[in-house]
Amino acid sequence: GLFVPSRVRRMASEHAGRTLRSSAGQLELSEAMLGCWPQHVDLDQLPTKPSMVLVRNTRRHLRKYLKTHGIPLEQPLAAPVPVGEVWSPGEVREVADLSVVDGEYATLARRDSRLQLTLLLPTQARPSCRADWAKVQVELSGFTHLLVVEGSRVSWPTFRLDVDGVVRVEIPVVQPTPVRVPLEQVFRVYGYDWGVNRLLTGMLVHRDQDGPWTANRPGHFNPAGMSALYHRQRQQGQYLRGKRDRTTQLLRGLQPDSPAAAKLLEAIDRAGTQNRHVSDKMTRGNRETARLAAKWAVSQALAAGAQALVVEDLRDMEPTGMDRRNRIRMSAQVRGILMDELARACAQAGLWLIVVPARGTSSLCARCGSPIRHIKAPNNRRSGWSWAVCTGPGCTNQGDRDHLAAGHIGARALMLLEMLSRRGVVRSRDGVIIILGYPTPPRKTQPPAHTAQPVPAQPVPVSAVAVDPGGAEVAQPVLVPKLRVRKVPRRPRPLPRVKKARIPHEHRDRPPRQPLCDVSMLRGGPLAEPPTRRPASILGHRSAGAQPRQQLRGPSEGHDRGPVRRDRLVRACDGLRYAYRRHLRASSNRQTQVALIARTAVGTQTH
Repeated sequence: GLFVPSRVRRMASEHAGRTLRSSAGQLELSEAMLGCWPQHVDLDQLPTKPSMVLVRNTRRHLRKYLKTHGIPLEQPLAAPVPVGEVWSPGEVREVADLSVVDGEYATLARRDSRLQLTLLLPTQARPSCRADWAKVQVELSGFTHLLVVEGSRVSWPTFRLDVDGVVRVEIPVVQPTPVRVPLEQVFRVYGYDWGVNRLLTGMLVHRDQDGPWTANRPGHFNPAGMSALYHRQRQQGQYLRGKRDRTTQLLRGLQPDSPAAAKLLEAIDRAGTQNRHVSDKMTRGNRETARLAAKWAVSQALAAGAQALVVEDLRDMEPTGMDRRNRIRMSAQVRGILMDELARACAQAGLWLIVVPARGTSSLCARCGSPIRHIKAPNNRRSGWSWAVCTGPGCTNQGDRDHLAAGHIGARALMLLEMLSRRGVVRSRDGVIIILGYPTPPRKTQPPAHTAQPVPAQPVPVSAVAVDPGGAEVAQPVLVPKLRVRKVPRRPRPLPRVKKARIPHEHRDRPPRQPLCDVSMLRGGPLAEPPTRRPASILGHRSAGAQPRQQLRGPSEGHDRGPVRRDRLVRACDGLRYAYRRHLRASSNRQTQVALIARTAVGTQTH
């Protein structure tokens, strides 16, 4: 008894087709895994090769189902298991994708900073004819900052109905990207290592005719304040969920029409609402941390003149072998959101985002390839986590674990970029993201019949290239990039000497205390003036964010130059506006420091 336009049916059919295709692939993978249980399934036999994350999650689901029904886990299945009962039909969200319809159903126009969307919507709860559908204009705003880039355009939005009954709108904005350097010409990259305490640890790596080298100047991003806030919200959410579950247990022994049951239902609803609000706060905090980290990482790479950012591939990493505290900390990382933010920031800045294999970056030396021993500190040789020492003969490489790993990641990317012409190096290429791997070895072929018994070949070094009898090169997986450390002067380029204005502190601005007597007369003469203290550094987010709105003092005593606005002070060099308030400790750009010193000095001199 309902009348629906053909375009609405087309949107529903497209959404149903996507859901069915996803479910069909999941059922096919489950059937293949149950057919060879408990062995590993051969992914090459499937029509579409799934990711390792999907295989891991499917295996976990199957183990849980078999354990619930009392079926042995480590033995082959005696009877076939119906795949339809393993996966229960999930919830299908209400989605309206306007990209599958034409202009007869919806039109999109841009009005200054707003978008005006005109589409057909029903005017009644149960439309029965075409007259019950009318054109409705909807204005969309709130994304003006995405449209300020020249040449940006907006595509068709997608409407989603949230659990709370709120309609969410997803608007794809296409922005023109700068011209990136070809991958064959990339010779300077910035490698980043994931961490728990420090979310990102970076190192700049160059490549010349002798190989990759680094100046050993690391940078780090440590969201300590945001992590503490996240764990407080996580504990609050656990308390609310426990309270809701306990109230649900108390409700089972009561009659549905009793007054106590009504109060318990109200308490359950209140706890669920509060838990949902806490979860939204955690999500927003993670997105803010990822956005600031991506902004810091891209600014570091641009200041150093790098053409690409390099991260390690940890998509299928499992926090195994850790205690409960470290597993919670590992699960609280925002690597997935940060990868999306890094890709978006790199696309806007004209940089590549390269993903390299992660095996051996923290356990092998980047210079000689020997195993690395992890200790607590340079002066504490007990087994630990933070400090790394190479165990190779004659190698004196040691340093912070994350610092060495960041240099190893950047050197591995440069090594793999030199082998782009070989088969299997580029595993995936999605716009700005390039996933690299080791070259695929050629297939084994039978030796010619006229030749004698083949002589066993000598073991090929790790960093060498073997040549088969046919003349084709066989690429060996090079795990050791032979990273060199080149000493570079740490001082920036010299600048003209100018007088810097001293920013006073609170304890310096207090009125001087009057002594009880003249101490200089007791000592037999006037005392020399006390040496002036060295002014605090005006660089970095700690001193820049903490400076109050005070006055600058001139060289002469008692001379005021007027109030100084907060925007006149030097902001954080890493570009994080809320770094001081959010307790984000990050390394600043050295090149940016030089520019800020020059600008601040000249500005204070000609005030």
